[in-house]
Amino acid sequence: MVGLLREDSRMAFHANGPYNGFIQRASQGSTLSVADDGTGKFFEKIVEISDAVREKLRFTLFLVTEAQVTFGPDRNSIGSGNNGIGKAYITRPEPALVFGSEDQVAAEVFALALLKDLKKSVPLVPRMTEKLFLYLNSYVRDLPGIRVRDHPYIRHAIDIGLGEMPEDIVYRNIPDVVQRRYNGYFQ
Repeated sequence: MVGLLREDSRMAFHANGPYNGFIQRASQGSTLSVADDGTGKFFEKIVEISDAVREKLRFTLFLVTEAQVTFGPDRNSIGSGNNGIGKAYITRPEPALVFGSEDQVAAEVFALALLKDLKKSVPLVPRMTEKLFLYLNSYVRDLPGIRVRDHPYIRHAIDIGLGEMPEDIVYRNIPDVVQRRYNGYFQ
């Protein structure tokens, strides 16, 4: 949903986020306001983009043939494009998945559970590189350490009535062992 924002709104939005220093450097010489407001509400702001367009939302759909499971949203932690350090690790889930819901929170909860599951396959070097960068950034917490239902954007989305935790997940052509693994994240 961040992609819906105008550039000035996107910069202001990110100013309160985990990569504020990078945003401040990128905005030098511009008139964009990128001061951290100190509220610590970055994840809540992500949810509120969806809240602002709630009446337009009909269905949230994910197609997962590959996933970036470290860093993000860029390919490198520092740098741009294919150049930089802290290269993102990409994995391809087996089986590939298509999932969705009319309830945006339920779809996001499943996506977050899938991401947590996929992060378990990250090899040692990329995993440790990401942990080092996360350790150096006090704004960011490591995803595996947060229960899906306790993630700030999931909690806030539920609190403002954007949706609910999924109750009945319907799987088709997904092995039972994979279903059990995914379902374990919703506890």
